[in-house]
Amino acid sequence: VGFIMWFDLNPAWVDEIAAVRLSKMYGRSQAVEDHLLAPMLSYQGWNVVLCLFNADLRDPAMIGHHLVTAVLTYFCLAPYAHGHTLFFAGFAELTNIPLTMVDIFKYFPDLKASMPMLNEICRVSFAVSFILLRLIMWPVVCYEFWMQSVDLLMTGQAHSAVVVAVFLGANTFLTGLQFLWGSKIFGFLFKSGKKSKAKEDGKQK
Repeated sequence: VGFIMWFDLNPAWVDEIAAVRLSKMYGRSQAVEDHLLAPMLSYQGWNVVLCLFNADLRDPAMIGHHLVTAVLTYFCLAPYAHGHTLFFAGFAELTNIPLTMVDIFKYFPDLKASMPMLNEICRVSFAVSFILLRLIMWPVVCYEFWMQSVDLLMTGQAHSAVVVAVFLGANTFLTGLQFLWGSKIFGFLFKSGKKSKAKEDGKQK
C-alpha cells in the first residue's frame, strides 16, 4: 500500500494524496488513515505485546521502536503529518517484505536448508533496501520534517507544541535506531563479501 501511495498508482487516492503532499503537516487523507495509520497502530501495538511475552524478541531497542511508533501513529490521527506518513509508515516499510522472508527462514531451519539461494537473495534484498530507504532517503525526509516542525513551533502555528516536540524527540530516537541497525547490516555485507571471496579463492586453488 505504501508503494502504491508513494507512486500514485491508485486513481481513487491521487487527489487526496496530492493534497497532503502540498500540506504535509496538516493535510488530511482518509486513505492514509485507513490504509497506513490504522494498520500501523494495530501492528505496532501487537508487536509491543509480542516482544514483552516472547523472550527471543524481548530486545529493548525493538520494544522502544514499536512503542514509540505506536504513539506517533496515534498522534497522526489528529490529523498530523499525513504527508510525511506516506514515507515513514508507507514507502519505508517496503524493507519489511524481504525482512519477513528472512525471519521465516530464521525460524524454520529446514526451509532455510532446502532453499539456501532464496534465503541469501532475501537477506541481500533486505540489506540493499534498508540502505536505500532507511539510511539514504530517511535522513532527507527527516530534514524536511524537522524544518517544517521547527517552523510550526517558532511561528506558534503548531496544534500542540508538546506533540510536535514529542515527534522531534521520537524522530531522533528512531533515526538513531536506523543507523544502529544499518551498521549491523554493513557488517553482514562485509562478512558476505569475505565469504564470497574466500569461496572464489578456494575454487581457483
